Amino acid sequence: MRKIIFVTLLVLIPVFVALGVNVEASNFIDNERFVERIQRLNSYVDKDLPIHDHERQELMNEKLRLMESSTSVSLEKIVDDLNETGGFTYDIRGREIKQAGFAVSIFGFEKQFDIAKMTDRDKRLVILDYYLTHKDVLNQPDNNLGAWVNPENGMLYLDVTKVFFDIKKARQFAIEEKQEAFFDFQTMDSVML
Repeated sequence: MRKIIFVTLLVLIPVFVALGVNVEASNFIDNERFVERIQRLNSYVDKDLPIHDHERQELMNEKLRLMESSTSVSLEKIVDDLNETGGFTYDIRGREIKQAGFAVSIFGFEKQFDIAKMTDRDKRLVILDYYLTHKDVLNQPDNNLGAWVNPENGMLYLDVTKVFFDIKKARQFAIEEKQEAFFDFQTMDSVML
């Protein structure tokens, strides 16, 4: 999926230039290097082990540098992201979808829903109800609304998550919160503990 997006961007560069959009070639080169580093990390058999934490940390720092500032999003956008990517991590206070770092669920707040027959409206209502039920916790600093659809059983999992920009802190917090894994936004995969 990332390759398709990147190739699409490369194809669109001449179109952007023709329309007068300022395109920095170095940004695309940096993105290509970033994708190559992710692919290299994902090729390791032992990629989840702490010996690769330094590389994951560097990827997170690079992604922050490459990211443009996020804009506020609507509940419709959140559901669109859920449908397209199978999950999201949403900062209630900053009204932004998190795109970098390492997301770890907080023990005790997980709730699951069978969304196989849900419409987008139903999904919005479920997410809104979860928020209203847990708004005091979700509005605390560093807490986010997390969602993930398990492709094996079609269940939607909502939870309260923290996003860390230091992989060692993320790993330690995941262990403390009795989690089986945490999510790496740079590689877009779970790191099993």
